[in-house]
Order: sequence, then C-alpha cells, then structure tokens
Amino acid sequence: MNINFNVVNTILTREHGEKSSFKVLDWRIDKITETTGNHYTTQVSRLIIRYQPCGEESSAPKEKICYVKVPTDGPFYEVIESMNCYNNEIIMYTKVFSQMYTIEKECFTPRLYYFDDNMTLMLKDLTQSGYKCVDSVQKFDIEHCIYALRCMAKFHALSVKLEKTVGLPEQVKCSPYCSAQAAKNQHFLLKQQMPQSIDSIPESLKRKYPDLITYLKNMPFENVINTLNHSSTSEFNVLNHGDFSINNIMFKYDKYGMVRKVKLVDLQTTFWNSPAQDLMYFFITNAKDLTYTPGKIETGNPYKQDHYRKIAVKWLEHLAEKGTLRIDEEHHSD
Repeated sequence: MNINFNVVNTILTREHGEKSSFKVLDWRIDKITETTGNHYTTQVSRLIIRYQPCGEESSAPKEKICYVKVPTDGPFYEVIESMNCYNNEIIMYTKVFSQMYTIEKECFTPRLYYFDDNMTLMLKDLTQSGYKCVDSVQKFDIEHCIYALRCMAKFHALSVKLEKTVGLPEQVKCSPYCSAQAAKNQHFLLKQQMPQSIDSIPESLKRKYPDLITYLKNMPFENVINTLNHSSTSEFNVLNHGDFSINNIMFKYDKYGMVRKVKLVDLQTTFWNSPAQDLMYFFITNAKDLTYTPGKIETGNPYKQDHYRKIAVKWLEHLAEKGTLRIDEEHHSD
C-alpha cells in the first residue's frame, strides 16, 4: 500500500474543503484487529493522519482516521478478482452514491476519501463516529431489524429512481457470478468456505437447528449460484446490496442505547434483481427468530417483512411525487 503526501493531502482536502489550509505532521498505518466479521475479500487497516490547521498553531494537532481497504493477497484473490468485486465497490461510491446523495442528503454509507487504480479504497472510519456492528452470534432483535430494513428500503427505492432517470452503470447491475469463470471460482470459494463456517457455528445452535446444519453441509452450490445469476421475471427489480448481512450493517446509538442511525458497508457484490434476494439473505443470516423446517425457512415475526414493504412503497411514492417515478399496482404487489 503506497501512502504518500499527495494521498494524505487529498484526504484532508476532501474532509475540510478546497479552501482549507493545513500542515501535515505525520501519518501511520495500523492493522485492524477488532473487526466483527471475517474479511475474505480485502485486507483492512486504518490510516491515522496528524495535522495542524493553519491559524490554529496554539492548539493541539488534530487526527484524521480513515478505513483502508485493499485487495487480499490470500488464496481467494483470483476468485474475487474474477467477480470484479473491487472495481464494483469503487463504481458504487463514485457513480451511484454520488448521484443518490444529490436526491436525498442523508447518507447511508461511509464517506469516500480516496481510491486508486490498484483498487485501494479509503473511507471514513465509522467507528470513530460511534457506529458499531452487532455481534454476529447474538443476531438482530426486532429494533435492529426494523432500522436495517428501513435503510435497505431507502437504498432499493433510490436505485429504482436512478435506473429510471439516468440509468445505473451496467457493472453494478450485473451479478458477480455472471461469467462462467466467476461462477466456477465462486463454487470453489463456497466449497472451501462452507465447512469452516459450519464449524464456527456455536454448538447450541447446531443442536437447535440440526436439519438446517445438515442442509448447509449438503447445499447444492450450483443452484445457489444459478439463482443469483438469473434476473427475476418480476416487473419490479432493484439494485440489491448482495451481501446484506450482520457484518455489513453498522448502527449508531443515542445515550439511552437506542438505534438512531444505520450505515451500509461492503458494496462489492451488488446486482439488479428482485428485492426478495436481499430480504431472503437478510432474514436467513441475521434474524434471531429464524425457524427452519425441511424446504422452508421463515422468520417468526411477519411484521418485519411487512415493515420493509411499507417503507419501500413510501419511498417510491415520495420519489414519484418529485416527478420522476410512476407507481402502479404492480409495484405495490411486488
């Protein structure tokens, strides 16, 4: 990772504005060790910059902390590269979110500070602003589910608006499994990862869901990949996050411990399809009250699914009132 003065200057200028003036004192890279989930696609670290704003020489130096992502050099690099995940995330920040935030000002992703041709991505470190991930073993309670679904519904609705007005970049709409080589590599990745993931499941959950564990051990990976690779026949599709799981949703709390804000991270595997894709993955991987019977997986609180639908329709109608979207019964029923 090549961090030089020009990179540091770009980050500080992005933070404080073109007219700002400051003196860079030093910077360092710290490896991140407290991350909640595993990072199979990227190496993550923090860039800490010490600087002195001009005119404030009598005050203590300030620090700017960035979250740095670079492609992994591990055994899965070829797999992830074939899926074009690194470039996909850069396009999401530079061409998709930049347009979304001209429509609605409240951001639901970290701020982009810097990127380069080597797929290095530098973002605002959300932990420094009080954002946290929920423990993946604990799963989401109803409050966290509702806030996460609100954020996802907003993202889905804004993606529909952009597609209908200016058009989304084709790459972010294309399933990361679409090429034959990517599908082959993804099959290899799943076969390698699944046994490790199953082994890490707490024994209490293995005893509670023995049929589900058996299903996961014998999962037909080809069917999973084919499902993600084929567009929905539904008239209503959205830009799916693609990995809407507990490790990729961060929450900020008030002084009473109540959720107040939500941010989405890791936008590497987006694709254009039915919102049911994101919702299904969310409930399977995140919900506390998941129940399983052979051939059927469901969440015990139907209010959560209904809450997403209501919020998504509300946002679509809100955007349509601005004169850019047509809402009809077909969208409501989907």
